[in-house]
Amino acid sequence: IIQDSLYNPSNWNTVSQSTFSGNSSAMGGANLLQIVGGSSNTFIQDYLHDPGGAGVVFMQFTDHNYFSNMNVDTSANQVFDMATANYNVITQSFIRAGTFGTGIEMGSSVFNTISFSTITAPGNVGNSALSMTACSSITFINDYLESSTAAYISGSTGIVIGGSVLVADGPGGSAL
Repeated sequence: IIQDSLYNPSNWNTVSQSTFSGNSSAMGGANLLQIVGGSSNTFIQDYLHDPGGAGVVFMQFTDHNYFSNMNVDTSANQVFDMATANYNVITQSFIRAGTFGTGIEMGSSVFNTISFSTITAPGNVGNSALSMTACSSITFINDYLESSTAAYISGSTGIVIGGSVLVADGPGGSAL
């Protein structure tokens, strides 16, 4: 487990073809990977798995991070929790939240791009593959989002979803 791993000023790191696995809830609710204040980090072909489900990737006050060909999953809470995380890219990745979670949760973030990725959060009513609040200029291109509510967007402007498939898989849910 890499807990409290990339704190300011952790910049220009590359993690490639690595496995992060651990039970974060057994560690007091820590995330497998935390990027706080760091920027320009690159993650390529990594596998992150957390059966405890407190969260997999937490990003706060981070810019210009790049995630490609990632396989990231948890059994419960958020997979990517992005708070004030700007100019980040997630591409060609598989993101799966668990029973009570959200695939990607963004708040107060701008200019992020998610492309060619599969984001799912199967399980309970109220789950969402994507949840966005107070965001601006976020782009989703050629993604597959599936959950009770595929995408929940509130108080946000300039959100582009193009060439993507949004699937509501539960009762009372909606695609958007």
